[in-house]
Amino acid sequence: MDKEIKNKAKNARRGAKGSLTRAINVTNELIEASRSKSEVKQVVEELRRAHEGLAMKREEFSMLLDDEEFEEAEKWMHVCASEYVAFTMRYHDYIKKIEEDKSKQNVSDSVVGESSAENNEESNDSQGSNNLIEQSTVSNENNHPSTMQNPDTTQSEFSQALYC
Repeated sequence: MDKEIKNKAKNARRGAKGSLTRAINVTNELIEASRSKSEVKQVVEELRRAHEGLAMKREEFSMLLDDEEFEEAEKWMHVCASEYVAFTMRYHDYIKKIEEDKSKQNVSDSVVGESSAENNEESNDSQGSNNLIEQSTVSNENNHPSTMQNPDTTQSEFSQALYC
């Protein structure tokens, strides 16, 4: 009976290790394919759950072991933990690279934006008063000054319009 329970716990642990390995493989494929940060993060959450599941199965299995078997199981778990840690370092490096690339892109866009703004200012300066609205003041019938805003209208045209 003890051996049967031990084998079931060992198989459960092995299945959890398989889940962890598959999650690592899928996430590595996403990283190699340069998938989005959010897509990779989603799979990493599954990977974390798989690692937690493996840790629980290890605990359940290790409670059934004698000292000699326990040492061997700990070595096995150390290999699993090393794989997980190596992967998490790769994952964090990937996220850092994405953020650095995004930061560089923002700086690049900012420089391009500033350059465009400078070009627009130079263009506006070269046009001179073409962009300004000329204001002409004329008296209306009640001798109150009124301001007309039309760059194409002259003072004499205003006078003619008032006295028609």
